[in-house]
Amino acid sequence: MDGLKTKKSGMLISTSDNVSNTDSKKSLSRVKHTKLALIDSKIAKRILAKRKFFARLREMKYNNYLSNLEKKVQALQTKAASISAQKSILQRSAEKIAAENNVLRLILESKQQYVYSQMEKIQQLKGEILQQYYDNNETLKKEEEEEEEKEEEEEDQENEEEEDKEEEEEEDK
Repeated sequence: MDGLKTKKSGMLISTSDNVSNTDSKKSLSRVKHTKLALIDSKIAKRILAKRKFFARLREMKYNNYLSNLEKKVQALQTKAASISAQKSILQRSAEKIAAENNVLRLILESKQQYVYSQMEKIQQLKGEILQQYYDNNETLKKEEEEEEEKEEEEEDQENEEEEDKEEEEEEDK
């Protein structure tokens, strides 16, 4: 306690000075007490009884204060243990959720890849269908052209045959 400062009656006094002052006051009061005991023993006994009473009262207050502090410490320790348990439970829960999240993320990625591959297949099939459609149209056009050419050739042949027949008929006439 040496060197510490306490506030007393509006001014700072070092505790070493305070202790020496209280010791000197006690020694003075002891001297006064012994003189008083010689003069009036009842007053001296009463003063001693009051001192003992207030000493016990201070000790009871101090013990009460300590027990209250111990109760608060115990309550805080219990609360800390409870919070620690809750924290570990929440950490485990968070770890489980994170693991599930990772699994779901992987599943989502695989499904997205599957969808993209299916879309690519669909596009490829559309391209093939369009190509076949164009090829079929080309083939149909060629066939139609060939048929038209054949028909024209047949008509030409028929026309030639008719002309030949007509010429022959004319010649025959």
